[in-house]
Amino acid sequence: MRRFPRRTALALTALLTGTLLRAQPYTQAVWAVDTVRGITYGWDTTYLGGIDTLKLDLFRPVGDGNASRPLLVAVHGGAWAAGTRQDLWPICQAAAQRGYVAATISYRLRHHVPQNVSISLGVDPCVYLPDSAELLRALYRAQQDLKGAIRFLKGRSAQDSTNTCNVFLFGESAGAITSLTAAFLDEAGERPAACGALPAVPDPNLLLGGCHVGGLPLTAAQRSRPDLGPVEGDLVQNGTDARVAGIAAMYGALPAMALAEDWMQGPDTPAVFLYHQPCDAIVPNGTAPLLRDLSAYCAGGTWWSTHYPWSSGSAVLAPLLGSKLLANIQDAAVCNAVLGQFPFSFNCVNVAQNGSFHYVNQAAAVVDSVFRAFSPVIVANEALPCGTTAIAESHPSGRALLFPNPAVDELTAILPEGIRTAQARLCDATGRVLRSVRMEGGRNMIDVTGLGNGAYILLFEDAPLPTERVIVAR
Repeated sequence: MRRFPRRTALALTALLTGTLLRAQPYTQAVWAVDTVRGITYGWDTTYLGGIDTLKLDLFRPVGDGNASRPLLVAVHGGAWAAGTRQDLWPICQAAAQRGYVAATISYRLRHHVPQNVSISLGVDPCVYLPDSAELLRALYRAQQDLKGAIRFLKGRSAQDSTNTCNVFLFGESAGAITSLTAAFLDEAGERPAACGALPAVPDPNLLLGGCHVGGLPLTAAQRSRPDLGPVEGDLVQNGTDARVAGIAAMYGALPAMALAEDWMQGPDTPAVFLYHQPCDAIVPNGTAPLLRDLSAYCAGGTWWSTHYPWSSGSAVLAPLLGSKLLANIQDAAVCNAVLGQFPFSFNCVNVAQNGSFHYVNQAAAVVDSVFRAFSPVIVANEALPCGTTAIAESHPSGRALLFPNPAVDELTAILPEGIRTAQARLCDATGRVLRSVRMEGGRNMIDVTGLGNGAYILLFEDAPLPTERVIVAR
C-alpha cells in the first residue's frame, strides 16, 4: 500500500472531511467541544409554591467557524419526578461534535400524590402513584419551562452563533412527551382543564412524606393548586418565541386529548423523528394509560395504573404527521426475542430484565439516524431569513409583554397594539397592592427593588388585558 507523507495525509483528511460535511452537514463527529455548566435560565414556582432555580448545561463546537449553528435542546426523562440534565450529556456531546450548539435543561419536577395510597407495592410512590390531573400538571409545568429555555437560548443566539430558525428538541420518555407537548400545545384553547385552578389537595399520608420537598403536614399554600398560567409560560419574555424546526422523540407520546383537539395541525408543525419499542411497558406505543403494561405485568393490574392519563405513542402519532414525519422506527427486535420465550413472554421478570422495553436499542445507530434526518431540514432552513426577534415598542399578542421575568430590580412592560394606556397594580398573593403604575405606549418600568423573592400578580384595572404573573428572584 502506498504511504503518503504526513502533510499530504492531513490535507487529504481535511479534504475528505470537508466533502462529507458538505454532502450531509451536521452528521459527522469532527469537532472538539467546549462545555459551560450550570447556566441559570430562569426561576419558576414549584408544585408546593416555592421557587425553583432552572439551569442548563451548554455544549458548543470548537473551531467550526460557523456563525449559524443549529441548536439542540435535550430534555431528560424520569416520569416528571426524577432524572437530571446530566442524563443527556452524551447526546449533547454528540451533537456539538457534529456542529450543533446543544443544551440539556433542568425543569420543575414532582407533583402531589393521592391521599388514600398504600405503599404495599414495594415501589417508589413518588414515581408510581400520581393521579391523572397531577401528572398533566407536572407535564404542563415542564413544557412551560422548556419553552422558556428555548426563548432564553434564542435570545443569546449572537453569543452562541446559532440560527434561531434551526432549533431542535431531543427527548427521552417524559422528556419526549414534554418536547412533543411544548411543540404542539401552542394555543390557549388547547390547555388541559386540569391545568387551571383546582381544589386544594388534602395532607398526604405520612408514609408518603418523601414525595414532597417540604416537611409534613403541608401548609395551606403548599396544598393549594392554582391556575398554572398560559401555555407559553411566563419565563424569559425576551421577544423571541419557542417554535422549533424538529423533534427527536425517543419512546414518547402526546396526551390522548391532543389528537381530539388537533394539537398537531398548523403551518408551523415541526419535523418529527419517532423511536419506540412496540412492547414498551411504560409509555405505550399505541393509545393507553401511561404505565398500563407495567402495572399489568408487575402489579397485577392494580388501580394506580388506571389513574394515569391516557396517551398516544409513536405508532398512533406517525400517520398524523404526514410529510412532517422524518422517521418512525418501530424497533421490535427485543420484543420479538422475548415473545419467543413462550409461554413466559410478558411476565414481570422479563419486563424487569429487559428494562420495560423502555430504552433505545442500538443507541449509537439511532442517534446517527437522528442527525442524518435533521440534516436536510437544517439545510433548507439556512436559506430562510432568520434571526432573533427584536423587542418592538408594541406587539400584537393581546397581552402585555413583560421582561425580564423573573425580574431583579426592574420590570419592563410593553402594552399590546390597540391599547394606549392602562392602570397596572402589582400585588402579592393576598391581593395587597405593592406598586401602582399608569402605563402608556412604549416601555413602562415597574420598580421591584425591596420586594422579596417569589411570585406576584400584575393586574390591569381599566384595560382588557389578562392578569400576569411576575417572578422576583435575586
